Amino acid sequence: MFFDNIPKETSINKISQPSFFEGGEEAVLLIHGYTGTPHDMRYLGHMLHKAGFTVSIPRLPGHGTNSIDFQNSNWKDWLRKVTDEYIDLKYKYKEVYISGLSMGGVLTLILASKFKPKKIALAAPAIEAKNKKIKITPFLKYFIKKLIENIKKFMKMKI
Repeated sequence: MFFDNIPKETSINKISQPSFFEGGEEAVLLIHGYTGTPHDMRYLGHMLHKAGFTVSIPRLPGHGTNSIDFQNSNWKDWLRKVTDEYIDLKYKYKEVYISGLSMGGVLTLILASKFKPKKIALAAPAIEAKNKKIKITPFLKYFIKKLIENIKKFMKMKI
């Protein structure tokens, strides 16, 4: 069941709330990075809003809540979130531009390849990994939950 992977006590940290600034008829979708939150893009969002743009900064699923929620989200969830946000903005605004930070830059490129916005901006996009150890990262998912359990047990021990 869907809710089996989301703890009941899951809540969004105040600093992690999505942001929306209504402005002109041109909108900018700002996408934060991996393990980031909308807060990371808020300053840029304020500056763009001051320049007359409508700005949307969504919170990617699993980000800004807790580690279990984060572990149960993935790139498909993140891509779906920003796709929906782009489509919603495109319905209401004359133009929609996209900008992303790090992994948000990768999501920006994927969206741009599908929807062809007039402008995109990338900040430190994570498009190439030069470290050969990156190939083993898909296997970490088999160990990370057990590692977290062991850390929690250790933290509860009286030393």
